[in-house]
Amino acid sequence: MKRFYYTSDSLDGLEQVEHELENAGITKPQIHVFSRDDAGVEQRKLHTVQEFMKRDVLHSGLWGAVVGLAIASLVMIAVHLSGIGAEFGWAPFILPAVLVLIFCTWEGGLFGIHKTHHDLRNFEAALRDGKHILFVDVETKERSLLQNIQMRHPHLKSAGEGPSTPSWAISWQKKWHDFVQAMP
Repeated sequence: MKRFYYTSDSLDGLEQVEHELENAGITKPQIHVFSRDDAGVEQRKLHTVQEFMKRDVLHSGLWGAVVGLAIASLVMIAVHLSGIGAEFGWAPFILPAVLVLIFCTWEGGLFGIHKTHHDLRNFEAALRDGKHILFVDVETKERSLLQNIQMRHPHLKSAGEGPSTPSWAISWQKKWHDFVQAMP
């Protein structure tokens, strides 16, 4: 799967594009609208980017875990090389090393809460200018369908491409959505 990004000045136009995409067989979990006009997106019932996914919590948390793992490893190596671990046992040193790893991961996640998701940072200027971002995750066989819909909408400007949500995650989201719709 690949993700295609588009910018547009019109939420009404994006609503029409989203309907055309869904009618062509592209599911809602494959379509997202990222905009600063949350009320307008909600009013048109567009599939918005979840607030959690607008932030860089996971990416920054992983970087924090890498830093924490490096620090914890350095502590454990120092304990081993100094011979203190053999003299006093490893337990007093393992617990602080694990706590350092957890703390760094947590701090990385907190840092990420205040940052726009790394895949969406390129669009901050467009968002400040009042534009809306549409991104669509498609399989190779669906790319021509997406291009045909884009050609029918002159307000839709191509803004690049990148890695998409894994197809298994999109499939799970669709099954979850279907389950929720079927429940009373």
